[in-house]
Amino acid sequence: MAAPAWKHMMPHDIPLFAKFALTDVGRQFERWEFDRHFGAGGPYPAGLTPRQLEMVREVTRIRADAIGWVGDRPTIIEVKPEATLAAFGQIMAYGWWFGVETGIEAQKAVVTDLVSADIAVLYGAFGITLWLVSPAREIEIEQAIREVAPKIRRSA
Repeated sequence: MAAPAWKHMMPHDIPLFAKFALTDVGRQFERWEFDRHFGAGGPYPAGLTPRQLEMVREVTRIRADAIGWVGDRPTIIEVKPEATLAAFGQIMAYGWWFGVETGIEAQKAVVTDLVSADIAVLYGAFGITLWLVSPAREIEIEQAIREVAPKIRRSA
């Protein structure tokens, strides 16, 4: 299997994102960003070399799984095998940071295969869209890689 552009996702996230990318909703996105970093990262211990500082910054900045664009409208997407409070916190943080850093209010969504009724209500109350999918098979992952690749733009 070819490595997808969303290779930073956990192995169990990739089949979910691939399946979503092949849905009618997923195919509506005209452009994609993956691994979008936010914030300053850190903490930064004293005495690091410039290279070490850059490495710490790279691994400690928060990052969104994906941002899908339709025209100039972004949707920040978190991918999780189970939509939980952790995913709720992540998507809220990414949406806030995206707004701070770009001045654009993004839609927020979670792609998942499982969510409890209580969590679904919470997501809805905060305007977070839930997209429920079953994991993609390997052939579908390959198809998603081919379809998404031409739509990728590099993150800022």
